[in-house]
Amino acid sequence: MPPSLLFQLFAAFIVTPQTAEQFRLGLLQALQSPDANVSKSAAQAVAALAAYDVPRGVWPNLLPTLLNNVNDVNAATMSLPTKIASLNALGYMCETVNDIDTYEKSVVDQILHTVVSGMEASKPNEIKLAAIKALIDALEFTEQHFNVDQERNAIMSSVCNLTSGELGEVREK
Repeated sequence: MPPSLLFQLFAAFIVTPQTAEQFRLGLLQALQSPDANVSKSAAQAVAALAAYDVPRGVWPNLLPTLLNNVNDVNAATMSLPTKIASLNALGYMCETVNDIDTYEKSVVDQILHTVVSGMEASKPNEIKLAAIKALIDALEFTEQHFNVDQERNAIMSSVCNLTSGELGEVREK
């Protein structure tokens, strides 16, 4: 039995809507774990579930939550590991999208803006690295932006500025 069919059967027959909502909330909370292994696994699980839930409109607060996690400038409310895990989740989600039309252009714009803003010089190196990885994961997802000269140039300018810095891992990506 293909994994996607198994997942659909599991979601349709075993999990109640209340249990599914608790599970989603648990995943979002796991993104906030200070343990990198836990938060990375949560990011992967969020992306896998989002591939099923987002097209059906079942997880409407997912993207606003992830975008807020990354964009929140108050370090007291949003830790560095949470920002990294949320960027990872955004990248993984973009990578798993089967149909780009699942997301409205404005949502794609928000995701891309959030990822590119993570590459700003003022951001910690860990955020920059997570942002460049998310951009790599999102290349197909954001393809329409690379077809517009001004947008492509802005994205590539951010990438070039990042690679000229002292973060060697970014140049390797």
